[in-house]
Amino acid sequence: MKRNPGTDLSLGELARTSNSSERTLARLFVSETGMSFRNWRQQLRLVIAIDLLSRGEKITTVAFELGYSSASSFTTFFTRVIGVSPRKFMKLNEPEGSMIF
Repeated sequence: MKRNPGTDLSLGELARTSNSSERTLARLFVSETGMSFRNWRQQLRLVIAIDLLSRGEKITTVAFELGYSSASSFTTFFTRVIGVSPRKFMKLNEPEGSMIF
């Protein structure tokens, strides 16, 4: 999922590929990460989004790479969780201009 964060594999699909039950995998996620699979995936996408935005990637590119259907839906998610829009986040994290003495 780290290599392809935009994938929409469900917990059930992941359980089948790992030869376990969905319930067992759900319990493992909570015991290993302290959060549900859904919350873990959301946090993973958020970390990747912050990394990509910090590198100057375009909001639309980040949105589609993370599996969002539009830049607008990604912006809504990002703003709800971080408290500022992706554009404002990028502006706040721009490197300071170098001073010439």
